[in-house]
Amino acid sequence: MQTVENLSYTQGAVVNLYAVWTPKVYKVIYDLDGGTITGTGVLHDSVNDVYYSEFTFTSSDLTLPTTITKTGATFDGWYTSTDTPITMISSGTSGDMTVYAKWKYPITFTLISGDWSSSNAGSELSEMIIKADGVDVTQGTPITGTTIVFTPVLTTSGYTYTWTVDGTAVASSNVNTSTGELTLDTTTWVTGVYDVLLKATKGSSYESYYAQIKIN
Repeated sequence: MQTVENLSYTQGAVVNLYAVWTPKVYKVIYDLDGGTITGTGVLHDSVNDVYYSEFTFTSSDLTLPTTITKTGATFDGWYTSTDTPITMISSGTSGDMTVYAKWKYPITFTLISGDWSSSNAGSELSEMIIKADGVDVTQGTPITGTTIVFTPVLTTSGYTYTWTVDGTAVASSNVNTSTGELTLDTTTWVTGVYDVLLKATKGSSYESYYAQIKIN
């Protein structure tokens, strides 16, 4: 195809002209909130100290980078200006945009009590394993983390597990229905004492576990 800018006049001649379009390039700008980012396709505007990626209306889906770090925090995903989670820029999107990094900050807490009761002659709840970010929690010892996991160890199966924190039922998405394991994100908890209760039921039998967690 030949590029044409000017045509000479020739009487009776027919010339077909075809428009050629160049896709407009847009930017997705990364608001790092103090973080550091790397990754394929991440560009840096050194004048304005801004990190971004480029895309066009016809680009394939652009997956947002997750190689982002911040001292003392854990990356919790990208969000739009309306606080909506976002993981990619879909093909067919147009216009510049900014996405915002969210961070989880660890808290220091102490398990100040932990006990269980049973309707059975001998309790079937033999142990409650508690970990904070994968580290064993010892009663009375402060520990820092972003996530607490309670794993009940029962001698038999078939229980239905109900967890509450300060009397409010924990979302089912935080509970493994097969094992009763509970995962709590504590990064939004404020200073105070929280009551954590498990009731595991099977027919007319139950096993109950109660703990108190103090946020320092």
